[in-house]
Amino acid sequence: MGQDLPDARGLPRTGITTVPMSVLEAGADQLRALRAAASKAELTLVELSCATRATRSYQEYAAALAPTPEEAIQYQGLALCGPGKRVRQLTGSLGLLR
Repeated sequence: MGQDLPDARGLPRTGITTVPMSVLEAGADQLRALRAAASKAELTLVELSCATRATRSYQEYAAALAPTPEEAIQYQGLALCGPGKRVRQLTGSLGLLR
């Protein structure tokens, strides 16, 4: 994270990431395949699914996720973190979200 920065009134604003992040577009099947490949590549993976968007607390999310088989999870987004080369190998064919 970058350092906090002052605005025009001198009030501090929380710093933003200094690491570039691309937002790429993928369909449901692509997200499922990308999640599987990212897991095998041992990348850090954060999932955004219908359950994450429909629940209001971590406890609700845990309760919604627990009985859900993997094939029933509806992925709406993924965040991948790891060595750039590995991430690019998996995401290089995806276009930017417009």
